[in-house]
Amino acid sequence: LLSGYHFRFIQSLIPETDALGHALKFYPQTEYKGHKALHRFGLGPFCRFYITPLDVSGVYLLVSDDEILYIGETCNLNHRFNNRLYGSYGFITPAACYQGGQSTNCKINMLVLQQFEMKQPLMLYFLQTKEHKHIERELLHLYNTPFNSKV
Repeated sequence: LLSGYHFRFIQSLIPETDALGHALKFYPQTEYKGHKALHRFGLGPFCRFYITPLDVSGVYLLVSDDEILYIGETCNLNHRFNNRLYGSYGFITPAACYQGGQSTNCKINMLVLQQFEMKQPLMLYFLQTKEHKHIERELLHLYNTPFNSKV
């Protein structure tokens, strides 16, 4: 329960690993053919992870050790986390690493990797709602989360 909203636990965000349980690391920015500079989250390394597909809109929380690290909203939770074609939190495309690319995808992916390596995997919680934009704004006003951009 967060500010009267009932978020449900979806899963822990666990990167793909090798046989020893170490997260596989990727550097997709090396495949980019453009001439732009990397943005501040574009250097990597990055991981790959997937969530149980849920094609629903709502607000999600990324939580570690009972601390909300990030609050987000989406029209489609599956696309936000699992989209391999256009990029997502779980799959970083080469162009996402550069100026004008999806810096939030890179930032969240790196957070998942860092938390996993510290043996504190991120937990994904979700509130299914069509009022996702309004509720996200409300929660961001109430909670100071370390990984949401301060504009």
